[in-house]
Amino acid sequence: MNHKKSFPIINMGTSLLLVVFIVICLIVFATLSLSSSLRDQKYTDKAVLKTENYYLAYSHAQKQLKEIDQAIISHKDLSSLKNIEISLKDNDTYISFKENIDQYQDLDVEIQLTQDQDRYKIIKWQELTSKEWKNESTLPLLGSE
Repeated sequence: MNHKKSFPIINMGTSLLLVVFIVICLIVFATLSLSSSLRDQKYTDKAVLKTENYYLAYSHAQKQLKEIDQAIISHKDLSSLKNIEISLKDNDTYISFKENIDQYQDLDVEIQLTQDQDRYKIIKWQELTSKEWKNESTLPLLGSE
């Protein structure tokens, strides 16, 4: 009898290489997932800080509006209030003030005094950039030196 030993198509070395390749792929994907999660966490932390700063400025602006409203009700001189600008335009009185959000933004508020029961109308409630952006880096372009 002539018996030949048959070897399996996938021997021990090939299956080991396949397992090593799969493990390396899993490690790479886990590392990419971890780095993506850390980047998302940093972005979320920045967004939370920006939101907290905005609502802190919003709260201060509401307190300033309350002080203005109380001054109007009690007929006090509005010029005694801090950090406000009073201006007259077309026989209407406008009061404006700014609240600092962060080092780059301010909350700009402007109200118009009225003679009705509301006492004032909010004209502007807007986030403004407080510093001018300066380009501090350049990109090399073709033909530029």
